[in-house]
Amino acid sequence: MSNNQNFSSEDIEELNSKYGRIDQGKENLLLKYSEFNYTVDKAREYTLHGLLRRVGILNRCIHNVFSSCPPEEVERIDDEKIMNITINLQSLFLIFLVVWMILHGFGITNVILICRRTK
Repeated sequence: MSNNQNFSSEDIEELNSKYGRIDQGKENLLLKYSEFNYTVDKAREYTLHGLLRRVGILNRCIHNVFSSCPPEEVERIDDEKIMNITINLQSLFLIFLVVWMILHGFGITNVILICRRTK
């Protein structure tokens, strides 16, 4: 790794590979939760108009960060890009925080276990 490079070649390859799967992951989530057989109408409404919209926002934030600062970037990032990256990262954090608060409000405390069971 050269002195002016932020990541190793292997790290860049892995980041770009995972970034390349973001859109497919979003589409899979949208399809899975839009086709889910909800037993409560409000749950379907909140999922379709809340959760899935936020998944789209998360996807957009990730794209914005990667386009503003690709892993292979070696030049100093200007202040405008830094501000845009900061805004998108804070949006990601706030959405995760809201989801966490909602899940805990419903008494769902082990999200990782739930996600693993649905795979």
